[in-house]
Amino acid sequence: MQKGTCIMRQKLNEGNKEKGFTIIEVMIVLAIAGLILLIIFLAVPALQRNVRNTQRKTDVTAIAAAVSTYMNDNDEQVPTGLASDSINANVLLLGTLNQFFNNSTLGNYEQADLDYYIIDLQDEIYGGETWYAAGFGQQANILSDTSNIFIVAMLPTATSVSTPTIVSASTAPSLPTGAGGDGTGGTINTESVSIITGETCNLDNTAAGTLSANTAAIFYVLEDGSGNGNLECLE
Repeated sequence: MQKGTCIMRQKLNEGNKEKGFTIIEVMIVLAIAGLILLIIFLAVPALQRNVRNTQRKTDVTAIAAAVSTYMNDNDEQVPTGLASDSINANVLLLGTLNQFFNNSTLGNYEQADLDYYIIDLQDEIYGGETWYAAGFGQQANILSDTSNIFIVAMLPTATSVSTPTIVSASTAPSLPTGAGGDGTGGTINTESVSIITGETCNLDNTAAGTLSANTAAIFYVLEDGSGNGNLECLE
C-alpha cells in the first residue's frame, strides 16, 4: 500500500513539473517582449516624422501649384507678394507688389491651402488680408510662432543663385539676402519655407540651380532622424 502511495505521489509531482515554466523559458519570453517594445519605441518616432514630412511635401506642392497657376494667368510673371486669409490661418495667398500698395483691391491672386505650415499674421489688416511684398532685391515674409514663409525676388543684375543654409528647428530662420546676387540664401529649418523667385532648382532638387527670370525655387527641409534635416527644392 505504501509503495502504491509513493508511486502516485511521484506521478503527481511529475505532472506538476510538466505544467510549470522553467527560468530559461521565462527569460526568453521577457527578452521577446523587450525586443517588441524596443521596436515600437524606435518605430513610432519614425512614423510620426514621416507623417510630418508628408504634410510638408503636400504644403510645398500646393504652394508650387499656386505659383504656377499665377504665372499662367499673368503672362509668366512670378508672384512677389504674400498674404494670409484673416479668417483661415491655413490659407496662403500669393500676389504682386501692387496688392501690397493697394490692399483694398486684391485683384488677381492665387491661394494655397496649407496643412502643416500655419500662417498667423500680426500686422495691420486691410480688407481682410495683410500683404507682404518683395520688390527686386527685397524680401517679404510671413512670421508666426510655428512657421516662417519667406519670398524674395532676385535682382535683374544678379550673377549667382541663392541657396538657404539649414539651421536647427529651435533657431529662428532668417530672410534670404541673396537678392543682389551675393549667393547667400538666408537660413531655413524644418518649420519654414523660402520662396526665391528668379532661379531654378538643381538636378537633384537639393539646392539652387541657375538664374531664370520667370521661375521660382521653393526651399523646405525634411526631417531625417538626425541633425537638422535635408534641404529640398521644388519649382
